[in-house]
Amino acid sequence: MAVQLKFAVTVGVIILSTLAGYLFRRRGLLAETAARPIMTVVTLAGYPVVGFLAIWEIHLHPADAWLPVLGFIQAGILAVVALMLARAVKLAPLDRGLFSLSCTGGNHGITMAGFVIFLLYGEEGLGHSTVLAMYTFLGLVLVMYPIGKHYTPDAVKRPLLRLLTSSLFDYRSIGLFTCGAALVLNLWGVKRPVIVSDWNLVEIWVYALIVAAYVSIGLRLHMGDVWRLGRMIVSVLAVRHLLAPLLGVSLLLLTRLTPWPMRDQIANIFLIQSSVSVAVMCPIVANMFHIRPREASVIFVVSSAFYLAVLLPLVCWIFG
Repeated sequence: MAVQLKFAVTVGVIILSTLAGYLFRRRGLLAETAARPIMTVVTLAGYPVVGFLAIWEIHLHPADAWLPVLGFIQAGILAVVALMLARAVKLAPLDRGLFSLSCTGGNHGITMAGFVIFLLYGEEGLGHSTVLAMYTFLGLVLVMYPIGKHYTPDAVKRPLLRLLTSSLFDYRSIGLFTCGAALVLNLWGVKRPVIVSDWNLVEIWVYALIVAAYVSIGLRLHMGDVWRLGRMIVSVLAVRHLLAPLLGVSLLLLTRLTPWPMRDQIANIFLIQSSVSVAVMCPIVANMFHIRPREASVIFVVSSAFYLAVLLPLVCWIFG
């Protein structure tokens, strides 16, 4: 199947899955609260499995080490910029937290950028993409959780050190350890079972994850909130889809000053990842800390729709 046709099929699957979740809620077939267990299954049984199988098979290069490092640096810089902007325009505390969470992380996993890269570069590209996405587990614990803790309206607040350590060893961080295990197998030269490739298990699992993730997103979708959040949505789009890729280009050029520069496919993967939409973790963390979770879901959906409608065709044209 041609890349362009795969993109068209993928966009169709995403739109139909989101619409299905939205209609399920509106017609009472599934409650909105069902989104949380669905996304939990995707996070625990989806991302780690795909990441494990993809990293196990790829050909690692020294430049791969840049991917998670620069991904984390980029997220940290975007978080600081968002916090400064939120304070400069005097947003209310909850809005500051929501804006910062929305700008910090991108949807680097298989539910968006990972899948785009999979379509462009196959399992090899997906493996390198997953190496970059490994930073998100540390970014979640060291950047997003502290933002959530600082802006949460809850009366009870845990000490920061306890929050960080408990989060790092929480069962939801299993993806960090499975990806690490895949790296060990890869470097030791252990061959991946041929059945994975012969039966296209990675591709089948990827499409299953896409459907499940976007059905859960549709369950949370409330279209009436879009216009009310107009100014914040535009600001998030400017940071995520304009500032973030410019920052990505700058970081990429800095690696050219080292003995292990990012070039060719790895450089393209990093740039694609730099321009991606708001992270799935944004509404998840917003729910955990009660920072306007419904609004977080709306911002996530609009950013994803903007990426699919405007930036994805551009990415396909440039890198395809």
